[in-house]
Amino acid sequence: MITLYNGNIPNGMIGCRIKTLARCYKDVKNAFYLYKSDDEAVICRFGQALLVSGTVSKEIFDFADMLGMIQIESSDPRCVPTDWNAKRYPVLSRRCFGAEDIPFLRSLSECYNIICSSDEVFAEQTEYLYWLSDIMRRQNYSCAKAYQRSGASAVISAASDCEAYLSQVAVLPEKRNEGKATALLSSVFSDSFLSGKLLYTAAQNEALIPFYQKLGFIRLNESLIIFKKEHI
Repeated sequence: MITLYNGNIPNGMIGCRIKTLARCYKDVKNAFYLYKSDDEAVICRFGQALLVSGTVSKEIFDFADMLGMIQIESSDPRCVPTDWNAKRYPVLSRRCFGAEDIPFLRSLSECYNIICSSDEVFAEQTEYLYWLSDIMRRQNYSCAKAYQRSGASAVISAASDCEAYLSQVAVLPEKRNEGKATALLSSVFSDSFLSGKLLYTAAQNEALIPFYQKLGFIRLNESLIIFKKEHI
């Protein structure tokens, strides 16, 4: 049985994201809920998605169906019902020891436009004002930070005491193959905002693994798995 939960949230990439949501949205009515499954998985309901730290069992898929959720994100599935699709993204991490104090990016429109130009799925599924409100709230709670320079953009969308999540790295199509992403991320890693934190990211495909490894990331033995409900 899945029950409401108010206990500790595990570490890890999904756990870091849940901790960020708990800090930023726990006082916003109907925005955020925590649950726990019989398998001890911690489940976060946010918007139309469930974030699951732990094993995704059939019980959780049934729970998502009951709530009308259309997306589940996890790194440890037990089963995938036939009416859900699953995509896997390699997960990498690196330790950051930054000492540079980089100001928060307050004008986020250019950052958003760069990501949209680089990622068709993001452009189709993300509404600007909602994204802007969410990132600004996270920044105000010191749980996120956006970076933009010379046609490249990066977003740390979650940060807890000891971990952080790099959710987006994007470069304008006409600026690619010029080392823009490498230069920007080198600056990001040196930011005191990430000092001492273990930084996670999920590569969009296998071809990007060498790029992240050159920047000091180590590939982990896990994947970010995004389940989406099929439209029937």
